[in-house]
Amino acid sequence: MNLGARSATRHAIDAIFRLHGSPDAPKLCYHLMIIYAVGDIHGRADLLLKLQAKIKNHAVANPGPKKIVFLGDYVDRGPDSAQVIDILMKGPPPGVDEQVCLRGNHEQMMLDANRRWNWLASWYMNGGLATKHSYDGDDKRLQDHLAWIDTLPMFHREGRYLFVHAGIVPGRDIAKQRPSDLIWIRHQFLDDQRDHGFTVVHGHTPVRKGPDVRPNRINVDTGAVYGGPLTCAVLTDRAPTFMFAR
Repeated sequence: MNLGARSATRHAIDAIFRLHGSPDAPKLCYHLMIIYAVGDIHGRADLLLKLQAKIKNHAVANPGPKKIVFLGDYVDRGPDSAQVIDILMKGPPPGVDEQVCLRGNHEQMMLDANRRWNWLASWYMNGGLATKHSYDGDDKRLQDHLAWIDTLPMFHREGRYLFVHAGIVPGRDIAKQRPSDLIWIRHQFLDDQRDHGFTVVHGHTPVRKGPDVRPNRINVDTGAVYGGPLTCAVLTDRAPTFMFAR
């Protein structure tokens, strides 16, 4: 390699490090991956199937690795919670390489209610009765789903994004976050405008006018169970775009 070519290569590498971090950064090429982040489903299996079909078409049409992250609250309120979990347990749609399913507060309530009888009333009042009816007395199916839910993580980090159901306590290291905050927090997180060091992608708090995109967070819970669409953020190295199922 001649001197001019070597210098050009060195400048190109330096530019990459300036944009994406040091040579030791664990996800240097995160911009090459397409990430699909799906908001709260709440028993709307019909919308989930429609959205998966759109994600499949997008994934097949675009090269590179793909990952889908579901942000929790698969169950309660809507009519088909058991079917939603059946669909998720089958893995990612065609064209998507990897799937991550996070735990939401409604999955946690479902687990707690099926372990401690005194949680049943609270779960039922928060939409759990619809979930119970969706199993139609099939206890084996329910127990299989509870075992799967019990394995779900509270958060997932990918490059410049942190995926979590509800949010984080601002200013607190992610390793020191309380699980209850990750799945329940609202205004302490939503009202905070500081740079967290990553963009938080979350659901939990429904927004009625489409996804809420802020400098430090993206909310994709658009109230699918209340008549809004089920929303998927498409995340690359560019500004986020969105897909909807209605």
